[in-house]
Amino acid sequence: MRITTILLLTILFNTTSFAQIDTTVVPFVSYWSKGDSYNFQITKIKKSWQNEVLENVDSTAYKANFLVLDSTATSYKIQWSHQTDLESFEIPEELKQKFQKYQVTNVIYKTSELGEFLEIENWKEISEMMTGLYDDLEKHLLNQPKTSGAKLKESLLPFRRIYTSKQGIEQLVFKELQSFHFLFGLEYSVDEVIEYETNLPNMFGGKPIRADSKLYVDGIDFEEGFCIMVQEMEINEKDTKTLINSLFKKTGLKKSDYKRFLKNAAIEINDFNVFEVFYNPGVPYRIETNRMVNVKLEGVNTSKLETNRIELIFDEE
Repeated sequence: MRITTILLLTILFNTTSFAQIDTTVVPFVSYWSKGDSYNFQITKIKKSWQNEVLENVDSTAYKANFLVLDSTATSYKIQWSHQTDLESFEIPEELKQKFQKYQVTNVIYKTSELGEFLEIENWKEISEMMTGLYDDLEKHLLNQPKTSGAKLKESLLPFRRIYTSKQGIEQLVFKELQSFHFLFGLEYSVDEVIEYETNLPNMFGGKPIRADSKLYVDGIDFEEGFCIMVQEMEINEKDTKTLINSLFKKTGLKKSDYKRFLKNAAIEINDFNVFEVFYNPGVPYRIETNRMVNVKLEGVNTSKLETNRIELIFDEE
């Protein structure tokens, strides 16, 4: 996500040894070198409620490694390695050994010289690997009872679709990379709150839904090169009505029932994301993103919270 209409890229830096630190802004520019390596704990949690009663909690956790493969004057090549969460695919215990070849995923991607995420270079290789995983799973399903086999096959379909495109892999599968590099390439005023507009995918199809966001510095230590930034977002009030209209069409209700439906329907989408980063040299200490979606329809309140964390693992001496 870029905010180039509001912020300026960091272009010039004072390199003299006698220069004073500018305490009015904090620059997020990567200072990485070939061979730099950092380990992170990745945690993903999904919770859902109905009428304020917690119905489901789903969580996964794994370790990932960030390795700088190459550094040039205009870009970095990064390897992001992690273990594939086979548990999310409901692979039977007796088959886990067979599927070990799918355990480790190496994502090769490119950033600008400032650390801005650009693209995943080996997305086709990742797509082919995951297609192989699904194919092997479906072969296994041929020997399963029809009921359980059909259920597992159905649960795999959304994953299979996501892995077929570069955009799906970059935006949905490896969302942690978007969070990792979100702040890079810009400098931020220590005292100002940045307000801007962004777009969210329309869950019912059609034009993206606008959202009102703000970004601000919540804490800064210039001596340690450490900064805490907060991003908040809520769905645009006008576009909320667009979503509700889409909901109305999906229900198949008569137009005469529209006023009643409108009175009892509500949609809220809110983000609260905290970035704790060593901006020099450009390494996240802890990033937590939270998205809460609340839908009120026909007297039923449904809420879903998705939390993703990236936490730096310090080497044990």
